[in-house]
Amino acid sequence: MQSGAEMIDGVLSAPDVEFYKLANPELAASTTYLLKKPCSPHLAAREEEVQIEVNKIIEHYQQLSRENEFVLIEGAGGVMVPLRDDGYSMLDLMKELSAPVVIVARTGVGTINHTVLTAERLKQEGINVIGIIMNQMTIEDTKVEQDNIRMIELMTRVPVLGMIPYIENPLSAFGDSEMLEHLFSKLMEGDSNERAGKSF
Repeated sequence: MQSGAEMIDGVLSAPDVEFYKLANPELAASTTYLLKKPCSPHLAAREEEVQIEVNKIIEHYQQLSRENEFVLIEGAGGVMVPLRDDGYSMLDLMKELSAPVVIVARTGVGTINHTVLTAERLKQEGINVIGIIMNQMTIEDTKVEQDNIRMIELMTRVPVLGMIPYIENPLSAFGDSEMLEHLFSKLMEGDSNERAGKSF
């Protein structure tokens, strides 16, 4: 599900998905619901008179799981973002999908509180958090960033799998296959540990 969809070559498309395809043209990416208004999905769906059917999302995920060895699900905003007007949230969907979770968090000031609260809420709901990826959105004080990472690992007891460095032009990162392979291998390692029953 993605709000903020745009018309690309006359077709309503998800900008994030199109961006991922630039990184890997062979990527089989799809979105169950595309909503135009760039806001919380529940509001975009209401204004566009779209009925969000959770079963449709789950069936789409199950189909992708049958057709692919590995399925990566991108959440719509944070864990408490509402997907429908009745308050059904991203967290509720995550519980129904029963997939292990990787948190993507920014590196700067404020991230300790946000990331720890997110991890703790997921754990309280019985969701397996296998790792955290730090996303450097701006050029920050390295000492602050490194301490944030240290404290997040300490307080959540969840491993930081890696950090995506600040890149002024994200398109240039597509040539850095080493960084992408490192993050992917860490994700697969975490997924294998989850299947083996290891908890973090």
